Amino acid sequence: SLTYFDDKFQWSDAGWSMPEWNKLVIYEFHVGTFCVYPGWIGSATLDMCIQKLDYLVDLGVNAIELLPVAEFDGSVNWGYTTAYPFAVEESYGGPDAFKRFVNACHGRGIAVLLDVVYNHLGPMDLPLWQFDGWSENGMGGSFFYNDHRAETPWAHTRPNYGVKDVRKYLIDSALFWLDTMHCDGLRVDGVSFILNWGGTETNRSSATFNPEGELFLKELSEAVNRTGKILIAEDLQGNTSITEALPTGLGFHSQWDPTFQWKVINTLKRRDEQRKMTDLKDAILADLGGGLRRTFYLESHDQAGRTRLAMAISGRRNSWVGTRLSAMGTTLVMLSPGIPLLFQGQEFALQDPFSAHHPMNWNEKSTHQGTFELHRDLIRMRQTNLGLRGSGIN
Repeated sequence: SLTYFDDKFQWSDAGWSMPEWNKLVIYEFHVGTFCVYPGWIGSATLDMCIQKLDYLVDLGVNAIELLPVAEFDGSVNWGYTTAYPFAVEESYGGPDAFKRFVNACHGRGIAVLLDVVYNHLGPMDLPLWQFDGWSENGMGGSFFYNDHRAETPWAHTRPNYGVKDVRKYLIDSALFWLDTMHCDGLRVDGVSFILNWGGTETNRSSATFNPEGELFLKELSEAVNRTGKILIAEDLQGNTSITEALPTGLGFHSQWDPTFQWKVINTLKRRDEQRKMTDLKDAILADLGGGLRRTFYLESHDQAGRTRLAMAISGRRNSWVGTRLSAMGTTLVMLSPGIPLLFQGQEFALQDPFSAHHPMNWNEKSTHQGTFELHRDLIRMRQTNLGLRGSGIN
């Protein structure tokens, strides 16, 4: 068997420090589609993505958020079917490629945030499934719930948060990415599916509170807080306790705010006489605990996987009106309090829905060069204007 030694890699980021959180502009992207050579078959690699980092520096973003890179089944995937929480997906280049990528980001002043999935595992290629030969009801065994609490919309593989060793395994995975792999923060996927069991993917009102999941999240945030790095939740329920301090709250630093997205898009897509400026006011001033406690966006991988922003607004592909109204939305993003996030290709009005099977079409950048320049100018204004990153945001 082969043994991998983490300490063999030579890091050169000893002098690195993450940008102040009130100056962050996050760019979310998927390794497998972000940078692919013409004629390349399959997923892009982390080494290939390094070649696009100077582009991100020019754009002005100072943090990237990677869709999950932990080893998953197959080689083409969004990444949300984590099988090995401590391993880097082989098709992306493996652990040394990930280290080279993070090292290169830090060398260019870019922080690296990683999306992690602890609300379910797999369901494919799971080494933990009945790993010791024990299970109940034909289910997952020691690391999973073996009753109705195992059920999620994606697989019946919810970890058993009531077991101390299971919580420790997942928390050790989070610390592995932060410490060993030098990531600067984590975005925790589907927090409401850790806090609750039951309900549906889109309707959480019928879900049942799980105190064991709450315990896991508190222990996770306590461990991450000790590292001094940022912890962001994707809960999407408007639950302000997510970012309240421990022990009463869950201790996360920020959480995704979907309300901004749908209020702004729904306002922009209406006819002029139907628009209500109060909806935009509510979007801009939405309170998830204040300031940096919300991370907000008009596009994310979920939205872009259905339809890109301009088409969501106009209902038509290559719409001049949709592109211009998207630019107005981007202006609101860069002038609002919180931590702004862009999704790959949003900065040049990419038209094609996001798919793990199709590389990003970089030809669209020349088609929408003006949109790119607008994004770049707005990002620079946000980061250099003290009025936009001062007490009203931090």
